[in-house]
This record gives sequence, C-alpha cells and structure tokens, in this order.
Amino acid sequence: MGQKGEKTKQQIRAAALVFFELGYTRVSMQDICMKSGLSKSGLYRRYEDITAFYGLLQLKKKQQNVSYLSTLRQYRF
Repeated sequence: MGQKGEKTKQQIRAAALVFFELGYTRVSMQDICMKSGLSKSGLYRRYEDITAFYGLLQLKKKQQNVSYLSTLRQYRF
C-alpha cells in the first residue's frame, strides 16, 4: 500500500476511535477532524455528513468480518 493509502487508513482508524470514545450521537465532524488530522473542508468533500462517514466505518468493519470468517472456513472445528 502506498504512503497516501496508509495515511488514509490511519485517519479512518483515528476517526473510528472518536465514535468509540464519544458514541455516535455525540460525535461532530469537528471531533473527527481534530482526531484524524483532516481539515473540515477535506472531510466534507469526501463525506456529506456524519451518517455518511459512519456508514463507511460500518462497511469497513463488515468487510473485516467477512474476511475473518472466510479465513475461519479453512479450518474445521
């Protein structure tokens, strides 16, 4: 993965921590910007609002879960 891709992953992880720490209903775009290092304009360029960003986090988590379950299928329990 390139340097830009790794930086994006780090920013997404940092933003996910904001949701974990504050809870969905208390998170603002400003909170995400402060934790991730993204500018507010940069964040709004990529995501319309908190719901869109949270949707991305949910999708990433689902993809991780599917990948993990696919790996487990290789093993017989």
